[in-house]
Amino acid sequence: TILGGRADLFGQMLHPWNYSGYNPKKKWYGYDPAKAKALLKEAGYEKGFKMEVIATNGRYPGDKATCEAIAGMVKKVGVDATCNSQRFPLFKKLHRAYKAGKKKGAAAYYMGFGNGQGDSTSVLRGTSSCKGPWSGMCYPELDKAIDAATATVDPKKQQMAFEGVTDLMKKLVTHKIVVKIHDVLGHGSNLKWIPRHDETLLPWEIGVLGMN
Repeated sequence: TILGGRADLFGQMLHPWNYSGYNPKKKWYGYDPAKAKALLKEAGYEKGFKMEVIATNGRYPGDKATCEAIAGMVKKVGVDATCNSQRFPLFKKLHRAYKAGKKKGAAAYYMGFGNGQGDSTSVLRGTSSCKGPWSGMCYPELDKAIDAATATVDPKKQQMAFEGVTDLMKKLVTHKIVVKIHDVLGHGSNLKWIPRHDETLLPWEIGVLGMN
């Protein structure tokens, strides 16, 4: 496979280290070409259309190859998709151009996010809200749900509220969540080090074996 088994299928935007909202039972839509063709016909695009899939190149593991695979999968349902994989600065420029309406045509984008600090709100607003810098959509009802979950004080109620946000995102089909990629890290055999979930590298947490 493209990622060599170093990834898991995933069903939500929130991960296990977010402070609220993650539920391992959540699942996203799978690959269903027949259903996709039926939806295209229902929407008046039985003969398909042209679309550009933009992605980074060298920023995430297998990003270009994944972009090409996505374009190939979409072609199988009748959409003439092409992959445009660029270095991050050019990808960002393309993303901003489509978002601002300066670049026309149908497009989709493949990108990843880390959110190692565990803030549920920042990742949802950043990737999915009307004013999110990395959002490609605007659903006022989704913004309202995110804000309501953020403002909920009771932990159990907040968990349910953020799960409700995930359910609403699935209903609106805001994204196609592809995979959760594993962090693959390496160090010398003479070091003792446990990686942190917040992606921070602190020198005093790294020990050298055989030294007092």
